[in-house]
Amino acid sequence: MRILYYVPMIHTDKDLNDLGPIIKTLREKTYGKSDSDHDERAIETLWKKIRLWVLQIKNMQGLIVYQDGMPVGPREKIRQLFSLVFAEHSQSPLFCLTKELIDMGAVLEGTEDINLVAKRAAIYRDIYQAAEKCQNLSDIQNFIVKKIEEQDDLILQADQFIAKRINETLPENGQGILFMGYRHKVDEELIKMYKTGLLSRPIEIRKLNLIITKI
Repeated sequence: MRILYYVPMIHTDKDLNDLGPIIKTLREKTYGKSDSDHDERAIETLWKKIRLWVLQIKNMQGLIVYQDGMPVGPREKIRQLFSLVFAEHSQSPLFCLTKELIDMGAVLEGTEDINLVAKRAAIYRDIYQAAEKCQNLSDIQNFIVKKIEEQDDLILQADQFIAKRINETLPENGQGILFMGYRHKVDEELIKMYKTGLLSRPIEIRKLNLIITKI
């Protein structure tokens, strides 16, 4: 039986490149700086819970790590890319935990379609550029709703791609772990594949239950 540990998560600003300051600014404009700082502390607490849960996995040797935003490619190239990203984001809880797993014998696998990743990033930039020009986000509420709807469609496409990717790369009796933004529903896509006979072999999904109340 194949096993997939499923970790829904929230990215911290430390995970991202130029999108980090963009999202931080949007959060402060939406909730205010005090609430935004509170959210950052809450996210850090979530990551402590995630790490404790993940490190309970037995036998990390050969564990396949699938990661939100990591493009598909040869494993050696993916490892090199991760090393470069980690050097720039050494305080990121996601990348620190991924490195910890790799050091214990896990293998990082390419996960996402790079074109879909780029399109999702472009939507955040569009929202930021619009928000930068106004004092009140309610002035561009309709624009933001439209962009989020575009993102929802891209997330669905990404989830379908990732589910197929996991089915193709997770071996018989193998273990994998998937770190995905909490709005994604890759687990539901895998269940759909199982019900329609599209999974090559069954996958047992062990999902971490986290209470996430605000973006």
